[in-house]
Amino acid sequence: MEQRQKILIVDDRRENLVALRRVLSRLDADLIEATSGNQALAATLDHDFAVAILDVMMPEMNGYELAEHLRRDQKTRTIPIIFVTAFCADERHMFDGYAAGGIDYIVKPYTAEVLLCKVNLFLELDGYRQELQRHRDRLDDLVRERTAELSARVNEIRCLYAISNLVAAPCRSIQKALEQAVALIPQGWRYPEIAWARIIVGADEFSTANFQDTPWKQRADIVLHSDRAGLVEVGYLEERSGPHEGPFSEEERSLLDDIARQLGVLIERERIRTRERHLNAVLRSIRDINQLIVHEKRPSALIQGACDSLVASRGFSGAWIVLNAGSTGEMQGACAGFEKRLFEALLEPLRTGKMPLCCRLSWNAGGLAVVDSPRNDCRGCPLAQVYTGNAAMNVPLQYDDLVFGYLGVSVSKAFAADPEEAFLLSETAVDLGFALHTMEVEAARQRSERFLQTIFQTTSDGLLLAEAESGRFVMANSMICKMLGYRDEEITTIGVADIHPPELLDQVRSQFEKQLSGQFTLAEDIPVARKDGSVFPADINAAPLELEGRRYLLGAFRDVTRRKMAAEECQQLQNQLLQAQKLEAIGRLTGGIAHDFNNLLTTMLGNAELALAEMDINDGLREMIQEVMGAGERAASLIRQMLAFSRKQVLQPEVIYLNHVIGEIDKMIRRIIGEDIELKAILDPDLGPVEADVGQIEQVIMNLAVNARDAMPRGGMLTIETLNVDLDEVYAGMHVGSTPGPYVMMAVNDTGIGMTAEVRDQIFDPFFTTKEKGKGTGLGLSTVYGIVKQSNGLIWVYSEPGKGTAFKIYLPRIIGTVDSKEERSKPVKETLDGDETVLLVEDEDMVRNLAIKGLTMYGYQVLGAADGPAALRICQEHEGAIHLLITDVVMPGMGGKVLADRIKLLRPEVKVIFMSGYTDNTIVHHGVLDKGLVFLEKPFTPVGLARKVRQVLDGSVKGGEGQGKPLLDV
Repeated sequence: MEQRQKILIVDDRRENLVALRRVLSRLDADLIEATSGNQALAATLDHDFAVAILDVMMPEMNGYELAEHLRRDQKTRTIPIIFVTAFCADERHMFDGYAAGGIDYIVKPYTAEVLLCKVNLFLELDGYRQELQRHRDRLDDLVRERTAELSARVNEIRCLYAISNLVAAPCRSIQKALEQAVALIPQGWRYPEIAWARIIVGADEFSTANFQDTPWKQRADIVLHSDRAGLVEVGYLEERSGPHEGPFSEEERSLLDDIARQLGVLIERERIRTRERHLNAVLRSIRDINQLIVHEKRPSALIQGACDSLVASRGFSGAWIVLNAGSTGEMQGACAGFEKRLFEALLEPLRTGKMPLCCRLSWNAGGLAVVDSPRNDCRGCPLAQVYTGNAAMNVPLQYDDLVFGYLGVSVSKAFAADPEEAFLLSETAVDLGFALHTMEVEAARQRSERFLQTIFQTTSDGLLLAEAESGRFVMANSMICKMLGYRDEEITTIGVADIHPPELLDQVRSQFEKQLSGQFTLAEDIPVARKDGSVFPADINAAPLELEGRRYLLGAFRDVTRRKMAAEECQQLQNQLLQAQKLEAIGRLTGGIAHDFNNLLTTMLGNAELALAEMDINDGLREMIQEVMGAGERAASLIRQMLAFSRKQVLQPEVIYLNHVIGEIDKMIRRIIGEDIELKAILDPDLGPVEADVGQIEQVIMNLAVNARDAMPRGGMLTIETLNVDLDEVYAGMHVGSTPGPYVMMAVNDTGIGMTAEVRDQIFDPFFTTKEKGKGTGLGLSTVYGIVKQSNGLIWVYSEPGKGTAFKIYLPRIIGTVDSKEERSKPVKETLDGDETVLLVEDEDMVRNLAIKGLTMYGYQVLGAADGPAALRICQEHEGAIHLLITDVVMPGMGGKVLADRIKLLRPEVKVIFMSGYTDNTIVHHGVLDKGLVFLEKPFTPVGLARKVRQVLDGSVKGGEGQGKPLLDV
């Protein structure tokens, strides 16, 4: 229904409004009056005006200001404005009116017809404008309707375009593509906000999040090569209807068919691409596995690399390989794409010989076996749950009739049914089987090589392989390199001519040719030259060989230096043994005659001394008796020396320091060697102590000094050196009679004429001398030898003609804190007389009578006895005190030691002196006097006997203290 047009009349004067109403009432329009600008603006809120007539001159808001307000309002800005005024009729005011938005300007007084004409014109224009607006609104409605229809078609086109782009674009998988497609489909329908979509392909289903199986739906089949591969569905959650078409338009049904066709293209293309990718992966996997086979030498690394390649390159979901125990005795396995714990669970039954179903099938088939549904068919297998949706393929790793293990893979069922896939997997298994076989052969070869190499390198002989024609060495073991002093890499740069002395090369080559021809194998005592030029003897055992059509000679070198040295040492030891046996025989002889001979000398020297004591000093016989005594003393000295070198003398050792002993006899040595020989002492300040008879050691030093003096007739240097040493097992093994341990070494060196080897070998023999007849007895060095040996020491001599002589003596060193006498006590003035009672026991009448006579002469009461029983009777029958027992050691029936022990039981206070010219083991052990005993060596004189008796009775000589020098007064 059309509304009447309205005219706005604004004037502050009522009469003017009435006049205007009277004129305008003839028009077909409603008049709305206002007396001010604000009232007029309020009217515009409730009415739409076709034209506005405004008075210019009004209070508060004039017509121009009202016009400006109307032009600024969106609703009133198009209203035609006519200004009516009686005062402002000039051009300037008219211009201001037009500037304010006026359309026309009427000056009072105006003509009614003119006003009506102008207003009517504006009314007609407004009518035209309203009619135009109605047409525009209708056009807008039509445009909106058509736009809606076109928008619906655009959604369809946009959806199909998006699906086409999805089909054309590369994708990771069919599943990912279908997930994207199902999300795009609802946007192509008329009511996308309530639309859902679903795609089903095989066992896979993809749907939108709002999917509900409602009755308002349509579907289309996805067809591949005339086979239905799946379907696509679209539906509404609520019922909707279109004009004459139900819930879906014909275009929408056509769109669904197009989408189904596009999805079919997508699936077909992606299956082709998947197949292509799979085939490429197969080729890459075959290439990778072949490279593994070529480069990898360890079975464990090979099977792990193969599993990784089958999963990474070939695209299998999982792969595993199990190897039989084989030569290693332990089953090996590898996997990829499976959890380690599940694979380990698979290995457990295999280790006990229980094969899973897939392995049994492939074993029975002798080739590839396929399990379509492992989840159902292999329920006991730990890997069954991992095979969900896939098939299991298994093939033995076989070469000829040998099965090394099994290969299993998880693969899509479509690929599992592909004959080409089965063929390629079988070929891969054959390649792996061949590689494992090759590895076993190679491992066996390497084991054999290592075994032979170990034998070659660890043999105690040096091995050299030489070319037959050139004599160059091509192989050597470490022992021959060590023998020759060459590094391993140097050996192959030399030959036979480089390891033998030039002067013997012809002889060596002759031996080489004979061994090469097989005439003999062993060449003995061949000189071999080291890199440094030194030469050693070797036995060379050689054998000819033919390797790869070339002739070689394998030689085994055995260094026989030790054998030759051992033979020489054996000869030396034999000589030393003969020497020791010879000295032992002389010692037994000496011991046999020493007892009786010393008794005779005691009688002879004692009576000569008594005779001299009773003779007048001018008696003519005195000189002859003195000659007799001199001869007896020389005989006694000879006997002592014979006992010394035969180690039959009685030693009374004490703890001593050789440095002190050398210092005490320094002046005596200098007097003996003379002024033309320089004496030099090199003494170790930290020298350890030894246990020895100090008198005997002094005799050793003096004898060696005399020997050195005689070896330097034109003067020279005598050096005495001391040093702490430790002898090891090697030294002891090379020196007969020596034992390892700590020693004190004393060396006596001279710069004299030296000795030949023949002289050196006899130097310690008794009665051997190089001096003129009458210049020496030949007992000096033999005495030294005997004293050292009896002191548990060692003595060695080193000498060459013109290079002097060195004697080295080794005495066992005492380890730890010891008490020793730093200085030997000096002799004090003594008295020989006494009145004590002495029991003298001696089986030799002459000796007994001499001793009784001598002691009696010095005031002693002497009780004599010829043997032990007689002495015991005297001891029992004598009523007075017996202060001292003097007994011979060796007596028939009862020896002196037994007699002394029995008398001690009867008279504990009695003191004892043992005497003998040669004693058995009753008071000595290994030549050393037992502790606590006093010994008097025969021959002795009455003065010497009286001195010893006085010393024992006075307590100045206690049991076990040194015998000192022989008690002969000359």
